[in-house]
Amino acid sequence: MTKSVSTLLAERRDEIVERWADLLHSMEGTSYFARPREELRVIYGRCFSAILRALSDGSYAQVREFIDEISPVLAAEGFRLSEVQRGLLNLKEVVWPLLAEKYQGDVLGFMNAGRQIDTCLNATIFEFSEVYQSQVNNGVNSYLREIEEINRKLQQLAIHDGLTGLYNHRYFDDRLRLEMQRAERYKRPTTLLMLDLDRFKLVNDRYGHPVGDQVLKEVAEIIRRRIREVDIAARYGGEEFVVILPETARENAAVVAERIRKSVEDARFAADGQEAKITISIGVADFPTDAHDHDKLVEAADKALYQAKQEGRNRVALAG
Repeated sequence: MTKSVSTLLAERRDEIVERWADLLHSMEGTSYFARPREELRVIYGRCFSAILRALSDGSYAQVREFIDEISPVLAAEGFRLSEVQRGLLNLKEVVWPLLAEKYQGDVLGFMNAGRQIDTCLNATIFEFSEVYQSQVNNGVNSYLREIEEINRKLQQLAIHDGLTGLYNHRYFDDRLRLEMQRAERYKRPTTLLMLDLDRFKLVNDRYGHPVGDQVLKEVAEIIRRRIREVDIAARYGGEEFVVILPETARENAAVVAERIRKSVEDARFAADGQEAKITISIGVADFPTDAHDHDKLVEAADKALYQAKQEGRNRVALAG
């Protein structure tokens, strides 16, 4: 009996696939089945051939092969499992009239043939559901990982300067306020360095902004290497940088500043096939000696920086 059912359907294969593709194409609310009918005929023609094989000899190897191939595509397109199941069940709407025609008057034969098709389709749907759900879960997990990575990158962009990789001005302001609150609570010093490259405009004018940008990145790296992990370095704007040194009195901070100044002075920066020499001036101010609030501390460090410039540049000056 199994052979006669599979043989009947095999003989009408092209007609069944044609009707099935038309029925799938007319399904509402689905994007996948809205693709060209010919494409659906090819895809579900293969699916029907796999189902015929299962009906014929009880082997679902071809069904599984088709499912393994099509599931990632459906999952990637956001196809719902319920739509997959509906698409497979719609095959019964196409096949049933043919069975009724074949087994006209043979109620028992019709019921037996229908039971075989039901069993085969149910097994196919079960196989599809397991594999497809696994694909969807993998897709969801992959999507969540991508979102997590995107959010991480956005967070990095939100607090970091795009050119130098140091913290940006906004993050510096927030952290300085927090560090000063913490310093006040525990009665500990916090020192601010304000650094500015000397005559940096000449570098841009002589070698061009790309070289200037590279110099800024290399100076930022020098600063990063010369401070502790707990210190906070940021690009304040243009060629100006700031460094917050928690738990550090200004005398000790001046040592750090001098180390940075000397490292920049000793460095050689590639500039259009030549070596450019850059120097940096640094102002040092601390809480609570030089100021008791955020704005005043920034102002004190800025005045110390101005003093370093006035005294000839390439030097460290302490506030007051």
